[in-house]
Amino acid sequence: MSSMSWVADKSSAELIPMLKNAYGALKDKEKDLMLAAEIGKSLLENNLRLKSSYENLLNHTRSIPPTTLPLPTPNPSLTTDYENHDEDRPFIPSRSTREAMIEVLEKKNVELSRRLDAATSEHERHGRNESKKQRRLEAEIKLLRSNLEIASNKIQELEDMNARQQHQQQQRQQRQQVVKEEQEDSMEEVVEEMLIKLDVLQDEHEEITQAKAQVEAKLTSTLKDLRKLKEQFETFQFTQKDYSVLCEAYDRQFDHIEELNKSLEDHKQVLQSLKERGINPSAHSTPAPSVYGRSEYSLRHTLLGELENEWLKGKQDLSTGPSDHPASMTRSLRDLTHFTEQSLGAFYSVPAESTLRSILSRASGIDKHLLDEALSLIHELELDDDMSTDDLVVYHPQSVNSLYPDLALMSSFQVDTFGQDSKTMMGRFRRLIRTLFHSVWRWCRFATVLTTAVLISVWNGPDKMITAY
Repeated sequence: MSSMSWVADKSSAELIPMLKNAYGALKDKEKDLMLAAEIGKSLLENNLRLKSSYENLLNHTRSIPPTTLPLPTPNPSLTTDYENHDEDRPFIPSRSTREAMIEVLEKKNVELSRRLDAATSEHERHGRNESKKQRRLEAEIKLLRSNLEIASNKIQELEDMNARQQHQQQQRQQRQQVVKEEQEDSMEEVVEEMLIKLDVLQDEHEEITQAKAQVEAKLTSTLKDLRKLKEQFETFQFTQKDYSVLCEAYDRQFDHIEELNKSLEDHKQVLQSLKERGINPSAHSTPAPSVYGRSEYSLRHTLLGELENEWLKGKQDLSTGPSDHPASMTRSLRDLTHFTEQSLGAFYSVPAESTLRSILSRASGIDKHLLDEALSLIHELELDDDMSTDDLVVYHPQSVNSLYPDLALMSSFQVDTFGQDSKTMMGRFRRLIRTLFHSVWRWCRFATVLTTAVLISVWNGPDKMITAY
């Protein structure tokens, strides 16, 4: 368990070199065991060979009868002679020689036996040592094998874990690759869509730029037209009330003209009847201008005569005043009536707001609802301005109370209109400044309203600003 614990505590990086060292040690131990086994086998074979030779030698010595005579020592001279003599004849050992040889062989046998015993004991000792060493090595081999098995199991577990991790990593990489490819595809699609949208936006921007240029051109022309219309409108600026008063005066004048025509027809009929009866009418009964210088209190039996007498009375009452004012005021009223009949009839046949609205709609192409709002604001401002200022009044509504101009009325009209401003330089300058300030103020209000209408149109978008033809 202790070996298992320390092996389990070791990491794979530490176990791999230890396993390599153990494997090398096992290889060295196996080589030593093989060498020891070969040495033991060779020693065993040598011992068996010596044992067999020894047994043969013993059998050979037992077959020879034993002798008690000692072997004589050989003489060197005789031996030399004998050897020289033996060179000429074959060697035949004698009995003593044979005994000496046997003795020498016995000594050698004893020596060999001693050596064999020593070799056997040495072999046994070596065998015991080798067996001990072998057992120790076998125990170490078993321990190393058990450690190797544990390490192999650990390595197998690590390899399995590594394989699982590699498999999981491969799957994760594959998923990441798939996700990356999907993201790249989606990014390419998004980029393509953005490019398409960019092209569309560029086209729309070009169209909007062109529409803006067209709107600016139209706005410029509209402002010019509005300026001209404003100038024209200021020249013909009469309120609806003034026009109604003029229309009533015109109706009354027309009624009086009809009455005069009827009385003239009656007078013609009377003259005709008098002529038929043979009566020549007097010239004083006619409204001829030649009788104006005669009797101031002569009676007129016709309507024209009565009107002429009334006019002469008024002329005599105001004879102390300036002589040029009645004629000038009469001419001004006559011109004003003529202007009302011919010029303003067509202009006021339609209300002013609708007229200006239609003109602005045709000229600028702006939405009519926006123009209605702007023109209503202009109308309110104009009403406030007309109620607050009386300097630009062309025609006073109280000047049409009678059929013909009255000199007293003309003088009062002159006082009301021109009495506030004296004929001095300061009066003219004050009137000029007031008129200029009034015009600038009206133009500022008009420009503010027009700018508001244009901003509202721009806010609504280019589609509503382009006029559909």
